[in-house]
Amino acid sequence: MYKYQYQVEKGFRVIGNLLRGFGKSDKPYSRYDFDLLSDDIKVVLEKMKMKMQC
Repeated sequence: MYKYQYQVEKGFRVIGNLLRGFGKSDKPYSRYDFDLLSDDIKVVLEKMKMKMQC
């Protein structure tokens, strides 16, 4: 799905994150909304010590 988005120019890097409930993974049995998905992305960025700008 991201084949073309992941073709980056020299000097850039791409971080790909597979979200729960997408693709072949099972959907969560409990809460499943955009807030949960954005929390997942936030955790990944924090673990990688990436700075977020809003």
